[in-house]
Amino acid sequence: MNNDVVVSNPNWLLSMVGEMLADPRVGIVGNKLLYPSGLLQHGGVILGVGGVADHAHRGLSMDDPGYVARAISPQDMSAVTAACMLCRRTAFDAVGGFDERELL
Repeated sequence: MNNDVVVSNPNWLLSMVGEMLADPRVGIVGNKLLYPSGLLQHGGVILGVGGVADHAHRGLSMDDPGYVARAISPQDMSAVTAACMLCRRTAFDAVGGFDERELL
């Protein structure tokens, strides 16, 4: 987790671990991050948008459900931001860890 992330839900880690443990095929879990203004900064990452990737639902209000309630529902995403993520060690090792040189 980045040092500038402010926790607003005391159950945040329990929720992330619950999502991870619910399915052994899950390698990484991310969460909803808000700007200080309360608008959505990160609700998952969609690959191929804006070049390499872009954040889903950016700019929606905290409680805006978004398209088909995707901005307020746990779901599978292409990627998550490393600003706050939980990663299975086996998944991290399987891909060789972080490698920013290959992100083109």
